Amino acid sequence: MGRGTAYAFSDLTPDDMHEILEAHDSSFAQAFVVADTASGCFWRPGASELVSLQERCRYFATAEDAETAGFHALKEQAE
Repeated sequence: MGRGTAYAFSDLTPDDMHEILEAHDSSFAQAFVVADTASGCFWRPGASELVSLQERCRYFATAEDAETAGFHALKEQAE
């Protein structure tokens, strides 16, 4: 997979996005956000060392989409 700036949310599968999270690849930071259903938090790829279990992850094109779904930004990203 190439650099994230060449990809849009619609170009990526959930498996792709989880692989990106595991790699902590911040080049995809503008392509999507991931939310953890257990914690209720969301963050951008590479912005945190967190990697949730794949079955707990929900993916969104934007932070606004994640907020609309009831998730909130990780404290470290909200400041």
